[in-house]
Amino acid sequence: MKPVPPPAPAPPPPPPAWYCVARYSKKEMKGPFKTVTKAQAELNTQTGSSNNAQMICEMTKAGAKKDPHHVGGKPQGGGVNHGFQKWWSDWSQIRQMNAMCNADEACKYNKPRKVDPNTKFCGGSKFGTCKHAGLKYDMYTTCGSMSANGLTCYKPTIQYGTVKGGAPAKHSSNRYGDWCQQLGFSSSGASAQFGSRTCSNPGNKGKLFWCGGYDEPAKKWCDWQDGKWHNQRLDYICNGQMVTSVTCSRR
Repeated sequence: MKPVPPPAPAPPPPPPAWYCVARYSKKEMKGPFKTVTKAQAELNTQTGSSNNAQMICEMTKAGAKKDPHHVGGKPQGGGVNHGFQKWWSDWSQIRQMNAMCNADEACKYNKPRKVDPNTKFCGGSKFGTCKHAGLKYDMYTTCGSMSANGLTCYKPTIQYGTVKGGAPAKHSSNRYGDWCQQLGFSSSGASAQFGSRTCSNPGNKGKLFWCGGYDEPAKKWCDWQDGKWHNQRLDYICNGQMVTSVTCSRR
């Protein structure tokens, strides 16, 4: 009788995975997350749409999983009907978001994300020095003081790149909900108060309004005179109805 051959060795286990959230429209990365459930919770803090393409990348040492329709064994491709606020238009956009995950150091190497010590995304708690999300260039809102519950920012001041001392003023194009949303708060329930205030730049210059275009396409605070001020200067005197406070609500 011939000896029975030994059983074939079991296949090696799949490499351990971690997860990241890529937001293509906002050029924003979140994670890494140890579980797909945690990544899913982050994904679902925002609604996926043609204006907010986003998805979860399943990551291993080999990089992002090429087909994200299933991540961590869950049907991301099923969208909201399966609990995922994902949105992509086609395979080209999927590949672009996979490339974001592969290019992001924290995501690619499963390392803790470095946080700028001068930056605080404020919506989870309260105002402080808040970085605006979704912009090509860094913009910050800093409060002169805050309300006790942290949801009202008094004398908000804007920094764009290296230029500080911008002050929003009342304007028909202002969208206070969009401002709050960029800072991590809800886009609903936002309000502002107005009055006179001075600006810290020479000549009392720093007046801003909410717009798109000029320095970059995204909506943001723009120079009152010519729109542009990233790493340049502020041109218009702070006069008239200036924003003295903004109130946001938590998500």
